[in-house]
Amino acid sequence: MVNASLRIRKISNRAELRQASWHSPLQNERTTRKSTASIEDPAWSKGGSAGDLQAALDAHKAEFGAYERRNAPLALRIFCRVSPEWVEDATTPQDTALPRALIERATAWAESWGGTSSVIAARLHPGKASMVELVVSPVRESRGKPVISTHKALRDLKERMGNRNEYAALQASWADWCAAHLAPALTRGIRSSPAPASDRLSGQTAPAALGQPVEALWTALTTSYLSPESVETLNGFLMLKAEILRHKAEGADYIPPKGVLSLENLAAFGRATGPDPWPYIEAIRSAAYQVTEVACGFGMGLDDSANDRYEAGHAWFPDRADRIHLAAVVAKCGAYCAQVEAEVKNVVFASDRKIDPCTRWPQGATQEILRHETNLGLLAQEAG
Repeated sequence: MVNASLRIRKISNRAELRQASWHSPLQNERTTRKSTASIEDPAWSKGGSAGDLQAALDAHKAEFGAYERRNAPLALRIFCRVSPEWVEDATTPQDTALPRALIERATAWAESWGGTSSVIAARLHPGKASMVELVVSPVRESRGKPVISTHKALRDLKERMGNRNEYAALQASWADWCAAHLAPALTRGIRSSPAPASDRLSGQTAPAALGQPVEALWTALTTSYLSPESVETLNGFLMLKAEILRHKAEGADYIPPKGVLSLENLAAFGRATGPDPWPYIEAIRSAAYQVTEVACGFGMGLDDSANDRYEAGHAWFPDRADRIHLAAVVAKCGAYCAQVEAEVKNVVFASDRKIDPCTRWPQGATQEILRHETNLGLLAQEAG
């Protein structure tokens, strides 16, 4: 049997929007290696150029007369997936009608809750005829003025779907839409394995299984059917759990994970002759950026722990101390991302005016580190 699922990422500011653009050199390098070369990759955006998401957002704002709210996400980057097996059964490698129909259906779904014309860009994900990538920027009214608000759109969808979690509401809504507009077989939670339901481990049941003793967990993992989505979810959970444990052990001395290049090697790069610093930036901060991305998918992004209650992520991390440690990890990884961008541009792409890391994405991460470590008692321990 076949299923439908989503991956969701918030685009918090212009820097993230630029990184997500499909025309950047690093992105082009990745997308040239296609596993399905015979499938055309149609793409569209409001900005004219299919990959320029900044131009798309500017055109979107002009269309609605909308403005951006400070420290609020600009858009959602949503990867809408259906089972590859279903796509293979429904089309031939030379047929682009179904992939294009997937883009149209996915766009219609997003605008059913995001609002008319809320999709600012859409494409078939490179090399994957079963996945559509959308950039959605809902506009809502606030004090009589149009404003970009992913929060209000997700809150309304959550209430309509009757889910406690925004991401669960999105998953359920996408699956329902696929069943109604593509094929009834595309249902959320249905696996291709004939294993009994009690033997399956999905993204929804994983938190309960992960609370069992290690032996029981190992048995569950080795004897259960795990869908690709479940494996990805567990992989992300274990990565975050490892960072939590490392932060508990290292405390204020915690250092974010390193990328394929290191800041320490910046001097060896010399003065860059090309115009684009982002391949350097992404290579250095790739691991730290991945932590922030994965945490966001678990509802533990930088702005999800903006108060001292630390309620976000409870389903996956029941221990409040774990959630505070993870919030500190995300803040430190975010601050490292900002530091890398500033230092690469200052050292390798030197300009007359030095860039302050506090002005780079994600802004406010340093202050969040201080707050989380104070709540953990780390700063008080150092002072004593």
